Amino acid sequence: MPRHLFDAWEEIAPDFRERYVMLFLDYDGTLTPMTELPESARLTNRMKKLLSELVLMEDISLAIVSGRSLEQLKRFIGVSGLLYVGNHGFEIEGPSIRYTHSGAVEAKGFMQDIAALLKTAFSSVQGIFIENKTFTLSIHYRQVPEDKVDRTRMIFLKTIHPFLDKAQAIFTEGKKVLEVRPALGWNKGTAVTWLYRRSLAANPSRDILPVYVGDDRTDEAAFHAMKDCGLGVKVAENTPDSHAGYYLRTPDEIYDFLRRVQKLKGGVN
Repeated sequence: MPRHLFDAWEEIAPDFRERYVMLFLDYDGTLTPMTELPESARLTNRMKKLLSELVLMEDISLAIVSGRSLEQLKRFIGVSGLLYVGNHGFEIEGPSIRYTHSGAVEAKGFMQDIAALLKTAFSSVQGIFIENKTFTLSIHYRQVPEDKVDRTRMIFLKTIHPFLDKAQAIFTEGKKVLEVRPALGWNKGTAVTWLYRRSLAANPSRDILPVYVGDDRTDEAAFHAMKDCGLGVKVAENTPDSHAGYYLRTPDEIYDFLRRVQKLKGGVN
């Protein structure tokens, strides 16, 4: 059962103070509250200012990990020096790295076929927003009436079934969103693990503490990856089934957590 992070703070604060901290932060529902429309999820001024300060600190590296496209993530956050991990890890860009998963590039053709099929299938369903991110797709149904949600899922699964059957694609469910991506064995967990090991290889004498913070089902792979090497923090009121060892309740508590880390590292008085 995850513990509230602040209840355990005295125990874990020395790790944050003494070790090099790799912070991996989800965007929607973590740095920003969940919103009706994806375009509405924007950072508060104080959160953006804090990220801008943290990225300049010597003993911290900061990555934003999201299902959003890389370009949208960069546009929404707009903080230079960050490591941006978009499309569930298929696209990565930051200081000294620019990476696109080759398998995702090869899968673009059939992913766009799926996008076209879903657009047709949902043409008569009100409240659906299909977010085409080139390498992955998100079908948002937050504005679909509750009595139409089951039908929405049925249409979605029927449409993508041929691609699931041929093991070309996989799907996941999040908070009022259905997501499709290529079946490449690559997700937020594998991407974060790869980045962590890459940092270890580049700095073998550095004692690194990786920390992943997220709020959704797609973050569970990253929480699982953190079990043996770092900390996982779920953003939720109640998290009995999560792989995360800790939880915080809201983006406001995430802000407080980041301020605590900043203070431990000597960034504030």
